Amino acid sequence: MQIPLQVLILLSSLLVFLVVLELIRRGQVREEYSLVWLFGAVVVFILGLFRGTLQFVADLIEIEYA
Repeated sequence: MQIPLQVLILLSSLLVFLVVLELIRRGQVREEYSLVWLFGAVVVFILGLFRGTLQFVADLIEIEYA
């Protein structure tokens, strides 16, 4: 993965995380749904941060091209 793409992924996941927190604060998102969004943002952030993690997960579930 190229560095600019990695930075874009990290910034995007951080933005999603912050937007969901703001929506929770305003009461526009129910808590049970917000946990899914927050978890998804954290997972995307981790996969974007550690390049090899996505390939490792793909190998575990036998996906050829991550």
